[in-house]
Amino acid sequence: MANISQEIADYEAAHGHDVQQQTSGAPEPKKPDVTGPFAGIADAIGRAASAAGSAVAAYFPKPPTPTPAPGTTPGSVSPGPNTGTNAQTTPGESSTTIASSAASIISAWAQGVGLGALSGWISTQATSLAAMGMPASDIASEIEATINQAPGFDQIMPGYNQRMKNGYSNGGGIAAYVQYKDQLAEYAKAAGLPAGFMDGTEVGNLWAGDVSASEVSTRVTQGYADAMTAPSEVRNYLQNYYNVTPGGLAAYYLDPNKSLTLLQQQYNAASVGAAADTTGFDKSLSQAQASSLAAFLATSNNAGMSGGSVNEAQAANAFTTGLGNGLTSAAQMAEAGFTHALPGEAAGSPGQVTQQQLIGGIEGDANAIAALRLATGTRTAATSGGGGFAAGQGGVTGVGYGQQ
Repeated sequence: MANISQEIADYEAAHGHDVQQQTSGAPEPKKPDVTGPFAGIADAIGRAASAAGSAVAAYFPKPPTPTPAPGTTPGSVSPGPNTGTNAQTTPGESSTTIASSAASIISAWAQGVGLGALSGWISTQATSLAAMGMPASDIASEIEATINQAPGFDQIMPGYNQRMKNGYSNGGGIAAYVQYKDQLAEYAKAAGLPAGFMDGTEVGNLWAGDVSASEVSTRVTQGYADAMTAPSEVRNYLQNYYNVTPGGLAAYYLDPNKSLTLLQQQYNAASVGAAADTTGFDKSLSQAQASSLAAFLATSNNAGMSGGSVNEAQAANAFTTGLGNGLTSAAQMAEAGFTHALPGEAAGSPGQVTQQQLIGGIEGDANAIAALRLATGTRTAATSGGGGFAAGQGGVTGVGYGQQ
């Protein structure tokens, strides 16, 4: 047994037993069941193998197994934020190396979505998280999830956080916000909005107000565009009724506090007010009356459903079309002075009607039509030979039918 190492090797070859164990405190190799004249040799070999195994383990200790981060599988790698790049952490890397790797990944992503100005904050966060033992992939995910809390974020992406404060979801996250902003810029250009109007603040207000991109498209390519190309009288009544100046039309149609339905209703009312003016029905129709008639016309134009649109031409047609039942149009009756009392009669006499009754006639109200027919009959009987009436400085005079 002069060469114990050789004997151990021969023993391993014969019995398939590896004595080069790497784990400290390994169990002593099992002694072979040998009897007869070789029992002493086998016993000596077993003791030598145990001693050699302990010596190897002491000299070449096995490195400790890294503990995986919570929620991860040993050896797995999480993708970087929206980059498709995996952040691999090599065992033994320093926290500085890990922080640098994570910061590099997240900074590239941030640059791509317009948040490059936050690189300093990103680097600081990466260093802090790496010092806590977090792997690079988890650091990148954590920073992406919390970057909206970084100082200066609200100035870069206004409305992003306010949307959630208003009780809405995050709208799909930062990538969705960037896409939304790009879409709105395209809509603004197509609608001819003033240059620079669709800025970050305007986008942020719409995003925070949960106004979808498709609704913004409708607001600017239909609402705003229609108002800009409408007759000047309609724009005048938008200003008279709702204090919307020509220069403020864009802001008016993009106000997230005004629903698309409300904007359409107000435009319809302005169209009715303008038509009342141009047809001679009334040059100062009230907003309430215009809104009421506009609602009726919009429903009529929309197959009996609310939400339809009314332009000035449609409203003008309503004022100038005969009311049926032998009655002339509301505009003609107004011009003829039916809203004034007959000479010598008190206000409210059968020959007089109110403006609201004329509007009721347009809407087909039975009571209003009855009042209009009574007024027409009364005035016809009051003239020699019957006829219509005209209003002048001296009051209402008979015209037409029986004049000689």
